[in-house]
Amino acid sequence: MDRMILVTGGSGSGKSAWAENRVIENGQGPYVYLATMRPQGEDAEERIRRHREMRVGKGFVTLERYTDLDELTLPAELRGGTVLLEDLSNLLANEMFGSSAQERCDVGRSDVEHCDMENCADNVLTELYALRQQCTEKVMDGLRALRQQCAVLVIVTNEIFHDGVQYDPVTTAYMQTLAEINLKAACMADEVTEVVCGLPLFMKGRKTV
Repeated sequence: MDRMILVTGGSGSGKSAWAENRVIENGQGPYVYLATMRPQGEDAEERIRRHREMRVGKGFVTLERYTDLDELTLPAELRGGTVLLEDLSNLLANEMFGSSAQERCDVGRSDVEHCDMENCADNVLTELYALRQQCTEKVMDGLRALRQQCAVLVIVTNEIFHDGVQYDPVTTAYMQTLAEINLKAACMADEVTEVVCGLPLFMKGRKTV
């Protein structure tokens, strides 16, 4: 069995809890929780604490991987099971705004502090486009590599595109990149589910236990 399941939803939608239960229902162990959120700041640490509490007693082995998913090799004893990747939005943020991303493409928020999308300098937009392309390819390569190491890959991602707010060019580039990765991941996936108020809306495929 080789399945890929994409789970999306807004903040507080219940998507993480649903994805965890989906892993348990699948029944293909071992269960690996691949955490991508860096423990930086009180908000991040609180979210990590809540997620750890949610996983208690469910049999997950937790691995932390903040960047370079394409270079990850699972330990031999954890291959062939079910991997829950939580989540794409954090992974992408780490890739785009971490030190390695800055080395690949020197873009920083200070470059566009007083720049809106219409008047942003061409060189900044060119760098942002290059960064978007590089990060999209790197994340997608990581998903493909991870999928080859497990029987079932469950991926959680965020729906952040409906607030109607115009952001600065860097934030907009991040959101556009996440949208592109979500689309590509949905095409790869056997099952795509949007979670709203804790309830699944099956967009592609159907839930099989």
